[in-house]
Amino acid sequence: MGLYREQRVLLTILRWSSIMAAPISSRPKLAHRLYCLRVGVILSVLLTMLYLRVWDITRDFNLPSVSYVMWIIAVIVETFVIAVVLLANAYNVSSFQALSDLFEHLEQSIEERNTAGHVYPSYGVAINALMVVYLVYHSILIYFSYQMGISFALQIRLEVVISDFYTVQLLFLLLAIGRCARQLRRMLQVSIVSNRVSDVCAVLRLRDDLVRAVALVNRCYGVFFLGCGVAWVVNEIMQATYRCETHPSNNRRLTKMLDKALLKCQFQDINFTVYGLLTIDNSLSYTVIGSIVTYLVILVQFRQVEERIENMVN
Repeated sequence: MGLYREQRVLLTILRWSSIMAAPISSRPKLAHRLYCLRVGVILSVLLTMLYLRVWDITRDFNLPSVSYVMWIIAVIVETFVIAVVLLANAYNVSSFQALSDLFEHLEQSIEERNTAGHVYPSYGVAINALMVVYLVYHSILIYFSYQMGISFALQIRLEVVISDFYTVQLLFLLLAIGRCARQLRRMLQVSIVSNRVSDVCAVLRLRDDLVRAVALVNRCYGVFFLGCGVAWVVNEIMQATYRCETHPSNNRRLTKMLDKALLKCQFQDINFTVYGLLTIDNSLSYTVIGSIVTYLVILVQFRQVEERIENMVN
């Protein structure tokens, strides 16, 4: 049974959230436009929720608190990552379809040539169980981090749940690619030992298909790889600042210093200067551009005078 058929529940959720496109129908242009429209709707919902979260926190809470500032930054980064992934997936719809077709062809070809039975175990139970674990984890996290002053709907981290489900889909896709590679290596060894040239050529063609599948995975999921790295770093910083503020056993002095630094940055103008001679800001760019234009006009006028003198001499 193919991996994509085993992931049908997970893929349905991802397609409902527009993180992945549905299989291309007989009218690909119309399907792609409808998918782009769904991506626009999901982006509008995510950005609206982000605006309401930031507005609710800045209205009712004390912003100089480091943990709240880091929480807002984490929410902004994660929403931005999901938005970029949505846009990248809308751009790479044809690549996702090509990856799906190529992977199904690989699975079918390997299973037909494999004498030991099915290539893959049943992934469906493991995928659904992991989805349930993620849902329980996020429910517990929401329960213990619930804030009374913020609306409950705004505390549901929808973008984090979507990214976790997307990670599950990618994890099992990479696992299946690894199993394909191991099966191809075993098939190649058997073909070489039995001295069957036709089987060796067939396995090498399947290996080329597997290499193309890996290249498509890098293209389709590259943005998500980078976004997960950035979001992970921001979340680690947020957790560290939260522990620093909430636990009395931690460094209270450091917490007060960070709060004072943040409060000072809000009310103190920070200027970058060149050894105190001039300030580096937009006015410097305006001055440089104005000076360049002025001297260009002077040079053009001198050039015109030189041409007139040359014409008079001639």
